[in-house]
Amino acid sequence: MMDKRAIFVLGMHRSGTSALTGMLSKLGVAMPARLLDVAPDNPKGFFESAAVITLSDEILASGGSYWFDWRPFAPNPDLTPIFEAKIAHLLKSEFGDAKLIGIKDPRLCRMAPLWLSAAQKAGYEPLVVIPYRHPYGTMQSLHKRSGLSMSKCKLLWLRHTLDAEFASRNYPRAFVFMPDLLNDWNTVAERISKRLGDLPLSSNPEIDSFLDKDMQHHVQDDGADETLDEWTKDVLSALKGLDRDEDVKANQARLDIIRVKLDESSRLFGVAMAEADTETQNLANHVHHLQDELKRESAKIVEGMVLAENQVQAVQQALDSLVSGQSDQTLRQVEGFVSVTADIRSIGEALTGHTDHFAAVRSEAQKMHASVEEAFTRQADNFTQVKSEIDVIRASLGDVITSQVEARERYTNSMEWAKFETQAIRQALGDILSGQAQADERQTAGLNGFTEALAAFRNDFRVSVERQTALNAEREVWLHHQQVLAQNTRHLYESYQAELSSLKTLLQDSTVERRDLQHRIETLQADIQTAQQNLSTYRQSGPLAYMIWALMRGRRP
Repeated sequence: MMDKRAIFVLGMHRSGTSALTGMLSKLGVAMPARLLDVAPDNPKGFFESAAVITLSDEILASGGSYWFDWRPFAPNPDLTPIFEAKIAHLLKSEFGDAKLIGIKDPRLCRMAPLWLSAAQKAGYEPLVVIPYRHPYGTMQSLHKRSGLSMSKCKLLWLRHTLDAEFASRNYPRAFVFMPDLLNDWNTVAERISKRLGDLPLSSNPEIDSFLDKDMQHHVQDDGADETLDEWTKDVLSALKGLDRDEDVKANQARLDIIRVKLDESSRLFGVAMAEADTETQNLANHVHHLQDELKRESAKIVEGMVLAENQVQAVQQALDSLVSGQSDQTLRQVEGFVSVTADIRSIGEALTGHTDHFAAVRSEAQKMHASVEEAFTRQADNFTQVKSEIDVIRASLGDVITSQVEARERYTNSMEWAKFETQAIRQALGDILSGQAQADERQTAGLNGFTEALAAFRNDFRVSVERQTALNAEREVWLHHQQVLAQNTRHLYESYQAELSSLKTLLQDSTVERRDLQHRIETLQADIQTAQQNLSTYRQSGPLAYMIWALMRGRRP
């Protein structure tokens, strides 16, 4: 056993991976040094490393894939040594010398063989935990968060689940059904520790407050199973069987059949859907670019309007100050004029009583009147200057107002252009979504056709199995007959061998007898020939000789 161990949490997006990994962290499993920040859709944390996500996206991109791709993924073999070195460096930088670490990223499901092998080469014993929940709740949650269609979410669930299960068969692993974790995390933690080799997990009372049923963002309703297709139902059933260690080989065989069919479907429809995903992503990027540009232009316009308003306020304040100051000066001059007038009146009254001094006073009054007229002249000049300054200010204010009006017009034109672009983008998005919907319909039709063909195949397979069973029974009868026939044949062969041996013996005896008979025949033939010769001789010798010969032979003459 290796000194260091790495727990890989291999689960589909929105399937409870964050809750499970968070529990493991509170039980003493070391987490990465650089974790993602919390988000509204995951307020208690993702427990994912930003570096792991970045490297996972890089690996996927090297094979022409992305996180929401449902096609099977195989990394470029030429780049495998490079990625293994990067994974080893990442494990060192994120976890240091920790003996028990936890790694979680749903993307790892599709590239698990690479990560598990690289971790093993880096000195870690790979351990696997596969969390799962009802697929309908997972699909709903992902649909709400990422805006993907339910059909696409189903394909992603199948791909991530099937790949994670297949890649982890040769490693210590545990399955975790999320409702079980939320209801009784102590029992689940003990089962994980036991199945992964008695892990040194320490208890933590904070887990009770950390895990709550609100973490399961979408819960399936009672009729959720009715919305699932046969593949999804079979995969969920097989996972539950593996979780309970029931019919492991049979359940793995069921998953293998569905994975092969999913791969075949991806070869038929995956490229077309990937092209649609690329077009949608490009359009979404263009929309984000336009939105950013619109925000920048709007900020510039607002900044210009604020600057113009500040300038107007400054000019207005300056104008108010100028008018206020000029009014005070005029008021003082008027008061001085009133004082001078009062002096003139007093002088006039004095002139009535002092005729002698009239000329002198008159002269003084003329001087004072000249001073007053000079003061009024200066005041008039001041008013003229103030009026000029006010005209300049009004002209400047007019320019500012004109600039502000032009800025408002540019802003209005920009908003109209943005609305037009947004409308065009929405129309294009509608066309793409319509095309995506049509593609989904075609894919659904293809899947339905494939399902019907599969049902027909299953029926044919059942009939074939029944025929094979009947043939097997007939074969058993035929084998029995063959055994009986072979036994009878063996007995006959043995009897034939015995008879053949007897025949050979008889043949040998008959051959001896035949030789004796042949010898006797040859002797008789010689005797006959001799007798014939004697007969001929006796006949030629006369009747008496013949009669003597006949009597000797026992014959009548």
